[in-house]
Amino acid sequence: MPPGHLHVVQRSTSALYADRAGAWVAENWPTAPSPALAHAYRGKVLVADHIRRGGRGTILRLGHLYGTSNPWSRQLVVLARRGWLPLDGPDDAYFPAVDVADAAAAVMRALERPPGTYNVGDTNPLTNAEVNAQLARAAGRTELHPLWAARTPARRQLLERSCRLDSGRFQRDTGWRPSISAAASLAATALAIASRPRNQRTRPPGSLPAGLTAWR
Repeated sequence: MPPGHLHVVQRSTSALYADRAGAWVAENWPTAPSPALAHAYRGKVLVADHIRRGGRGTILRLGHLYGTSNPWSRQLVVLARRGWLPLDGPDDAYFPAVDVADAAAAVMRALERPPGTYNVGDTNPLTNAEVNAQLARAAGRTELHPLWAARTPARRQLLERSCRLDSGRFQRDTGWRPSISAAASLAATALAIASRPRNQRTRPPGSLPAGLTAWR
């Protein structure tokens, strides 16, 4: 198929953005390089090359995916169960998130609309403190301890960033909306994961793969 007939959608990440404290982060906010995000930068280069060859390309900078079938969500609950603080950056730093099903719906909307770069996340992002509190309650913990000593320098750098992700442009251009707020659904997701037997393994059919997510 000629490049001009192919519309590629890259699953990128909002973690690329430089810290902006409590201000809203739109698509024109600068990104900040990090070794931990090398895969996202490589995907961006691939999409740019596809566009140069006459194709259509869309980059979706997604909030952190969560869901009962999502491996990263299970990892956060496991850390909380063991007494560790899953997000040990500043309490007031914003941590954008988006449900796996909502992210999949965003990819399908993106395929049907003109190419571009868009933010995709919850309408009202939570802070680290709010996410940690929900995870602690789900795990039955009253106190969680920092994991800083176990983090690589690149991961620590990312956890220091605050990203109050603004998804308004994508919503206006495509009509996409989150089906439920992270404030409600993240707590329910964490509780559902925490209520499973500790040794239960589940296959993650709803997880979106990294990199180039879809094409048409």
